[in-house]
Amino acid sequence: MFEPHNNIISTPLDSTHFHQDSSPPKLKYYIQMAPFEYEPLRTASSIRLVALPPDQDGKNSYGIQVKLKQYEMSEVAGKYYAFSYVWGDTSKKETISVNGFNFNITRNLMFHLQRGQLPHSKPKRFFHWTSSKPLLYWIDAICINQNDMTEKARQIPRLKDIYENAFKAHAELG
Repeated sequence: MFEPHNNIISTPLDSTHFHQDSSPPKLKYYIQMAPFEYEPLRTASSIRLVALPPDQDGKNSYGIQVKLKQYEMSEVAGKYYAFSYVWGDTSKKETISVNGFNFNITRNLMFHLQRGQLPHSKPKRFFHWTSSKPLLYWIDAICINQNDMTEKARQIPRLKDIYENAFKAHAELG
């Protein structure tokens, strides 16, 4: 379900990829995923949601992998969790995989994803969950294209609606 896609770039290795104390690699190439690109929202009532597999909290042998998909608010109202957190230093980025592509997030969000501290994830459970379906989350840094000022201008006024339509909303204040 959350396997890598065919958007992989093979790049030759050279000595700049290793510290001086490292022994030379036996592999000739390393794998680098292409960067993620957003599709425009289809309608004024569309939102994007992040899907995390319930048993893995997005973590597997390839690192943290999530799916991002568009929905109409009417089809997902009451079926997702809204997560709010302190972004922290936005100049310090970590990389996850979104739909099989590289996606940069803040260290604070990576901390929450790695520690399973999103609502209803492991090991710290905020809510009880018994489904084997992926968990849907609205996380502003991923669900809104932060580089598209027009989209941000349209989505920010919808925040009240997004949080009100969530099954649960969770805020991390520090």
